[in-house]
Amino acid sequence: MPGTFRRWLPFVGILVIVFISSIYLFFTQQQSVYVPKTDNPAQIYQEACASCHGENGEGTGLFYPALTEEEFTVQKIRKYITTGELFMPAFSHIHGDTLDSLIQFIYNREYKK
Repeated sequence: MPGTFRRWLPFVGILVIVFISSIYLFFTQQQSVYVPKTDNPAQIYQEACASCHGENGEGTGLFYPALTEEEFTVQKIRKYITTGELFMPAFSHIHGDTLDSLIQFIYNREYKK
């Protein structure tokens, strides 16, 4: 019996780490330290969004989706930018007209031009 437990110990350890990490991600809000130095939404997108969502909004993997999906409404984009979502931090320093122009930039897929 002890040999069987030792064989499963690495697997159990990984499960514990995944479980604790998941709890951390779901119950803590990540805040981005990014502060825009411009009102230009194209530059803000390149500085704050492109590293995860791609130069052309194509996404860069499982946790960073493409922005080309129809599900990204203006309201959802605003929510994701201001409050964050799972692996995406909240960008609390982007607000007002700058936030509105970035939302329109993403919604209209201007990063593809």
